[in-house]
Amino acid sequence: MSGTRPPGGEPRRDFYGIAEIADAIGVNRQLVTAWRRRRSHGMPDPDAELAAGPLWRGESIEAWIETVRARLTAGPGAPVSAEAARRTSRRVLRLLALLLEDHPRPRLVARALAEVRELLPLVADGDDTDPIVRELRRLLAPVADAPSPDFAKAMETDADDGKVIADYTVLRTELLAALPVLPELLNAAESAEGGSRAGGGPTR
Repeated sequence: MSGTRPPGGEPRRDFYGIAEIADAIGVNRQLVTAWRRRRSHGMPDPDAELAAGPLWRGESIEAWIETVRARLTAGPGAPVSAEAARRTSRRVLRLLALLLEDHPRPRLVARALAEVRELLPLVADGDDTDPIVRELRRLLAPVADAPSPDFAKAMETDADDGKVIADYTVLRTELLAALPVLPELLNAAESAEGGSRAGGGPTR
């Protein structure tokens, strides 16, 4: 199913399945399957669906593999990039916008919540002296502390449940309270970005 290509920017394999992607990144197949189901990390859609499972062409998936592998191998305390700070801000604002609708749509809220929670590892082992990490933790605190996987599942299955609506309200209130963090976060991101360009230091 796969073939070897010569170096020079061409794919290393002709095709990748779940197993090959897992091996290339260094994780188990179940995790890759979960990423694909949730569209985590911006995983591309497969090029084909076979009886044995989804299939990606090398040119479609290898850049994504390299990006995810770099994220996962970044050591604890590695600086968080300005781009990651802006991406987090966008996802939080998207979630808040959905929660501010007159009748929040459970599946969209659940998906937006999952996309925000995917970014929690960025700050889990971050350096407390890094201003971006510090402000990101404040921004993500409502999502890290309040919602649980059961909360997200409930939002997907029962739009009229009273507890779910109450949880919507709590999360919305806490996210609104965290919004003043955004100017400080984005200012810290811009400062770090300027320093990175000057010094050439890697960020994640």
